[in-house]
Amino acid sequence: MRVLAVICICELSLAVGAVAAEFPRFEMQEVDPHAGNVCYAATVADVNGDHKPDVVVATEDAVIWYENPSWRKHDVIRQATERDNVCIQPHDIDGDGRIDFALGAGWRPPDTRNPSTLQWLGRDAEGRWQIHAIGIEEPTLHRIRWGDVKGTGKKQLVVAPLQGRGTKGPNWGEGEGVRVLVYDVPERPESKAWPVEVAESSLHTIHNLQLVDLDGDGRDEIVLACWEGVFLLDRGSSGQWTRTRIGSGNQETKPFKGASEVKVGRWHKNLPYVATIEPWHGHQVVVYAPTDRTEYPVLGAALARGNLERRVIAEPLAWGHAVWCADVDGDGDDELIVGQRDPNREGSPAPRGPGVYVFDPKPGVTPISFERHIVDDGGMACEDALAADLNGDGRPEIIACGRATHNVRIYWNQQRTDPKINEPFKNPDVRGFIKRFESAEREVYVKRDEIVGALGLKPGLAVADVGAGTGLFTRLIAEKVGPRGRVYAVDIAQSFLVHIARDARKRGYDQVVTVLATQDSTSLPEGSVDMVFLSDVYHHLEKPEQTLASIHRALRPGGGLVVIDFDRVEGRSSEFVLKHVRAGKAIVIKEIERAGFTGVPTPEMPSFKENFFLRFRKSERPASTKD
Repeated sequence: MRVLAVICICELSLAVGAVAAEFPRFEMQEVDPHAGNVCYAATVADVNGDHKPDVVVATEDAVIWYENPSWRKHDVIRQATERDNVCIQPHDIDGDGRIDFALGAGWRPPDTRNPSTLQWLGRDAEGRWQIHAIGIEEPTLHRIRWGDVKGTGKKQLVVAPLQGRGTKGPNWGEGEGVRVLVYDVPERPESKAWPVEVAESSLHTIHNLQLVDLDGDGRDEIVLACWEGVFLLDRGSSGQWTRTRIGSGNQETKPFKGASEVKVGRWHKNLPYVATIEPWHGHQVVVYAPTDRTEYPVLGAALARGNLERRVIAEPLAWGHAVWCADVDGDGDDELIVGQRDPNREGSPAPRGPGVYVFDPKPGVTPISFERHIVDDGGMACEDALAADLNGDGRPEIIACGRATHNVRIYWNQQRTDPKINEPFKNPDVRGFIKRFESAEREVYVKRDEIVGALGLKPGLAVADVGAGTGLFTRLIAEKVGPRGRVYAVDIAQSFLVHIARDARKRGYDQVVTVLATQDSTSLPEGSVDMVFLSDVYHHLEKPEQTLASIHRALRPGGGLVVIDFDRVEGRSSEFVLKHVRAGKAIVIKEIERAGFTGVPTPEMPSFKENFFLRFRKSERPASTKD
């Protein structure tokens, strides 16, 4: 298993401001090591109607969805459209309550003469996917987005080719402009003739766009990045389109100019920033942000004033190819997520790449200032990336798909364990902890017999007591498994293990073996135990993913995992629990299931007031594959 941890690598500017929230760690999960030769686009949608967001990708010849939470791979279509598929967006197009997809295909750069194909994918009554053509005559169809740009209460499909008809390099800024099209969904979506209007036709090399209601008028504006810079397109109530230039892009480089990716984020009291990669397919991460700290009622108010300063926040970035904005650390500011498609040159001051990075704005600081964090360096030749909450814990994950790496990855947004939580166990006072742990004030001590009874232990079993502490449950488990069994007392504190070994010898428990663990491993031999038991230990795991992986390896096929821990519930739990415990029961369950375990009902569960009791079984194969 390889887990990619976030590492802060540099300060991008110096400023004094409010204290930022602690940046989370991201745990990498390889959903698919080879989705296709090129994984062009990624999105999320509830494909199977179970109210969980699934991951969907478009490769050169397929549309694939990965089912949450097992991430089992399903084909929507394969080898059914004109190659290459290049862009995809979900929406219930036919109004049947199920997700459909708009799909752009026929991607053949630099062919700027022959039309691409546009279609939507829907399901028939039996659930079989069907392909429905949408009429289009434009070449180099490249990006599509759903949004209500007309203010009708229904979403339109906005389509942006990359190049104008007949244009050619190296000066892609000459010749016919790109026609940005807005399609209405007709009453009969199966009809090829969708009503369409042109929103813009004079700009060149439109690489990406975002639809967002910036002025609060109920209509989405189009923010786009192109050869001439960064622009905002707005359809007024009269139906006329207006164009406003937000930024110039990079006009100094050759041969490519302008801007490439684009997203709008927010920071400091509703101030907007517009993030881009510059120039087209460029090497700079650029942000346009207000020069003052005026509080605006809507994001667009600051953009309309035009007092935006262009700031290069990172370079070099070889072939930047994805930008997303999301509040990943819960501080109210949107972080900037950036994907890099190619490696930087040897000796570059930036991370080698390719990869995924997060730029965290310092709250309340003007001019806007960022700190870079590495999420993935070398394992993701990023073609597309986005952020979405995949497990319902309120923290957005990062999803990315690769070109040269061909892969699909999820980077799970994990809270950090208090770095000082295990300080008392570096050299613990054993006598003092016996008084603390084996006390009538401790719920698990009072209910110890009920807990052990609920484990269903039998003579001869091998059980690991992980986080054994003073050995309370080690002793009780040893009695149940008997001399033919085995009890591994596992702990990170050597003094606890010395105490347990001495106590076991006095009691004649030859079946007790002590094991010194680390912060990321139980150090148990592979396939050595039938059950692993943790009591008020899980919240102490500094690296839960690695520790759970070592537990998974140590368990025999079908082996059990029992976790007892403080039940952290906002508004109900004690102040101690709220400050001391990083995650509640629901998150613990998700983390354990993701590590390859299946929940098991336990009718003899002890009735706790402060703790929960969870039982799991090792899956035949892990629920998710991580490397």
